[in-house]
Amino acid sequence: MSFSFLRLFAILMKEFIQMRRDRGTFAVMIGVPVLQLLGFGFAINTDPKHLPTAIHIADDSSYARSIGAALKNSQYFDIVAVAPSQEAGDRMLDEGDVSFVITVPVNFARDMIRGLTPEVLIQADASDPSAASNALAAINELATSVELHKGGRAKLLAVTTEKRIEELPDVPTMQEEGVPNFISDTWNAITAPPKTPPAVIAKLNAALNAALKMPELRATILRLHAEPAGGDTKELADLIKADTIRWGDVVRAANVKIE
Repeated sequence: MSFSFLRLFAILMKEFIQMRRDRGTFAVMIGVPVLQLLGFGFAINTDPKHLPTAIHIADDSSYARSIGAALKNSQYFDIVAVAPSQEAGDRMLDEGDVSFVITVPVNFARDMIRGLTPEVLIQADASDPSAASNALAAINELATSVELHKGGRAKLLAVTTEKRIEELPDVPTMQEEGVPNFISDTWNAITAPPKTPPAVIAKLNAALNAALKMPELRATILRLHAEPAGGDTKELADLIKADTIRWGDVVRAANVKIE
């Protein structure tokens, strides 16, 4: 039997006539696809954000703490708990209290400074693969803002330091962008116990300043998006005093209270 367009047209007309007669069938044929469209298009979120996350920081350093801040800034993670131990984080994940547990290991900062590649443990609730996969992909971009800027894939608008940083000379400061007195940076210093003899402090200070001028150490510090400063003990004392005054004013203006 050969194919006939006339016969196909007749079958289609028969079906349309049947749908017109049977309103229930017609409603199902139209209604079900519409409901599926609404369900998959709006009700089902394939890119959820603000997922409850617990973080366990076994290395109390500025580098480790910056990971928590970066997680929050990604909008995929809401830090709802700080796990005191790895076991506590496991319990939160098992009981469904969180979707992710991020563990920053011991000696994380030390390994970073040494130029190594320390690993961060990420545990995810895999009951929703789409949510987990998108959030995990976002983690890979947390520490690459400088690289994205250098590669032309993103633009850094400003830095919050008092002066432009050496690694990003093309990025202006917040003050240059019209925000007066906006200075917010972190720094690290080496201190000695009280009553350390001045001669010993002077010798340590000279050795540290010499080390900070070594090309290998400078390159390592710059790779961590920091800047080697150096200086003498008076400069450090002045810095501590200025920061105490600056942030004391901020605390009082914001009426921050210890809880």
